[in-house]
Amino acid sequence: MKKILVPILFSFMALFITGCSIDYTASIPNFKQEYQTKKRIVIVPPSVKMYEISTGGVEEEISDWSKLAMENMQKSIINNLPKEQQLKYEVINYSTLPEFEKELITNSNNLLFRISPSIHQHALKISVAKFDEKIENFDYTIGDVLSNISETGDIYLFLNAEDRVQTSGKKAAEVTKAIIGALLFGVGVGDIGGITFSSVAMVDAKTGKLMWYNYYISKGAVDLREEKGTDEVVKVLFNGLQSKI
Repeated sequence: MKKILVPILFSFMALFITGCSIDYTASIPNFKQEYQTKKRIVIVPPSVKMYEISTGGVEEEISDWSKLAMENMQKSIINNLPKEQQLKYEVINYSTLPEFEKELITNSNNLLFRISPSIHQHALKISVAKFDEKIENFDYTIGDVLSNISETGDIYLFLNAEDRVQTSGKKAAEVTKAIIGALLFGVGVGDIGGITFSSVAMVDAKTGKLMWYNYYISKGAVDLREEKGTDEVVKVLFNGLQSKI
């Protein structure tokens, strides 16, 4: 996971170098036209993981937190869809799918999460390692496996999220570190707050081609166990969609 976050964090750092008035999304050149011709967009249940960071810096996923955050994310997606387009969207009925189809969706979502570092490094305008060719001709795919799902639509909407929460002991240790640094060296630096990262992607159901991608990242600003924090994340993600359609 740390390997995946490294290029994403470089993009996060670039915010402070280039300013915030930047389009963080990536999309195929004819996205607006393609989006408007699609009649059914299938929302895949979001994949959300919540981790607790101990005083020693060890991360552990807390399954109950992950479940709560996933439920919050699911509700927030529905509430923040483009209002005039809501009839196009439908949540996939996971319970009716055969196991192999569920596995196809899970694997597709995992693959999306794995290629997101490449998107962040090379296909986003904000990146310090961007390739103009990748930006102008956004070209990523997860293969055509989604075409094998019986409950298919024209587009699949995937959303991934990870959130990290520090224990009270970890927070206290980082605050103490900052105070000591300020007293001894005049500079107080502490790693206070965990990183929240979320990405959303629209994938063509027949070809597996990524049509649109957006992301959110912050440090200690939100908590996905809370509806308010989740809404803040999802609003940022879907505001990026509104600007494209």
